[in-house]
Amino acid sequence: MKRIGILLFRLKRPLSIVAMALLLVESVLQSPAFALNRELASTEVAKLEANMRRDPQNLASAKFLIQHYFTKKQWANVIRLSQPLINHLDRTQLLLLTKAYIFNDDGVAAENILATIYGKYPITAETKLLEAQAKVLVARKEHLSDQKKIKATQAIDILRQGIAADTTNTDLYLYWVDILREFWTTYASDALNVIKEMEVATDDYESNIPLKCELYEKANLWDQAVTVCKRAINENPKDLASALSYIEAQKIKEGLEKARELLVRLAEKNPNSYDVQFRMAELYYQEKNYVAAIPYYKKVLSLDQKNIEPLLHLAESEFQTKQYATALVDYQAHCKKARMVTSEFKEAAKKIRSDAKLNRKFETAMASCR
Repeated sequence: MKRIGILLFRLKRPLSIVAMALLLVESVLQSPAFALNRELASTEVAKLEANMRRDPQNLASAKFLIQHYFTKKQWANVIRLSQPLINHLDRTQLLLLTKAYIFNDDGVAAENILATIYGKYPITAETKLLEAQAKVLVARKEHLSDQKKIKATQAIDILRQGIAADTTNTDLYLYWVDILREFWTTYASDALNVIKEMEVATDDYESNIPLKCELYEKANLWDQAVTVCKRAINENPKDLASALSYIEAQKIKEGLEKARELLVRLAEKNPNSYDVQFRMAELYYQEKNYVAAIPYYKKVLSLDQKNIEPLLHLAESEFQTKQYATALVDYQAHCKKARMVTSEFKEAAKKIRSDAKLNRKFETAMASCR
């Protein structure tokens, strides 16, 4: 308040109410009590927004609002306030804007902000991680698989640059693994090499046990998978992903009967786990035990109706057990969600041509999906 008094003393004419309010806001903004990292009250947000409407270039008000809206995950507001001030924001605000664009699924805009950051500030592991995330968003929007992989490879090269800046930043290595998992079908061996590189750089061989469990199983390294997955389960009995990887490895080492025994036990303990129930359904489906598979597929679909793969296998199982009317309903539901008629649906129609009425229903259903 002392600063306001000095300003009032220096002015030769009375201040308007608006001018006095502006001085008060400026004083409050610059006071230590008004910290950037505290949550703003709604009345404070309203005052700051009013401030911005009067002066879109008010950097002091913008900084508080940008931080506030970022904390509230209101990415559009972060972008709205930041853009007019892009040349005046410091590194902290520019990073928040970059993250807002990434959370808003706009990789190109995020890359542009990062270019601004690189023009003013040194390259760091943090900025390279953000740049890789932005590049992945761009990759996801490519239509062709080859183009997706080209952009994904560029993202990995960016992560390498980040690792050169800080070899101990584990986020860079782990995101590298995430990229391999997303864009390549056979990724496990390369991912294991990344993990080994991270362990050497950080001298930490005890972390990421569940991740190594997954990768050993996917790489068909069954002995290592059993050992590491068993450790992951012992450390966290609720780690269902590691339990499923362990069962998969045991299927190869100990045989199908052992795997089934373990999986049935796991399914009984976790009736509401989509992954466990789906794995149970798939086990019976692959064994052509369709009667046993059906209730598991129904359970899976009750847990998640968005995933359409179980719906197709449910229809197949129903058809194989001669539940033709029910199978037709599920075939049709699947083709409408998938926007395509599957080869399984076509084959089902061919197999029941001896029943003209039923065959006509199948053909009509397929036509409605095209």
